Amino acid sequence: PTVERVIAVSDVDRDRVIKLLEAAEQQDIVAIEGHRIRFAHPLLAAAVYSDASPAQRRTMHRRLADVVVEPELHARHLALAATTGDAETLQALDDAAASAHARGAPAAAAELLNLAIGLDGDTHERRILLANHTFDAGDPGRARALLEQTIADMQPGPLRAQARHALAFVRFMDDGYLEGRQLLQRALDEDAPGG
Repeated sequence: PTVERVIAVSDVDRDRVIKLLEAAEQQDIVAIEGHRIRFAHPLLAAAVYSDASPAQRRTMHRRLADVVVEPELHARHLALAATTGDAETLQALDDAAASAHARGAPAAAAELLNLAIGLDGDTHERRILLANHTFDAGDPGRARALLEQTIADMQPGPLRAQARHALAFVRFMDDGYLEGRQLLQRALDEDAPGG
């Protein structure tokens, strides 16, 4: 956070925010480095966050979503401000997850997709993407469980074949060639015309 961002989302005027920040800095609660603010210790940040009511947290996240321009932060704040998913929030989360994955941050991409799924945006496509990002983030066991559950919930067709293909890759890397090969064959059979 920056001083300007805190001012933009606060209910009080600029001078009052600056005085409050200076007082917090004098008490070693926050450190102000240039225009950036950081808590002196992560426990202080956690305490402030947990002390706020859920409604207060949602309101602040909504305000932050209006002032941040970074796609991932914007999407995260939209999600944390919501109680259910609307089309704008779900699209922002999907776009941010794609951006995080493209920059080589699969764990962040998975977290953003988890937020979308938690906001009534649970689709087979998102679950398959979530499993892929989870695997890329180094958790093949969770990726496997996600894919197996998704496949069990799906009707036969090209999308389930895609999920089987992803599971085959996970099983190939985690369990061995034979398991992966058998799943790939099932995916091919299912994706074939009339299959």
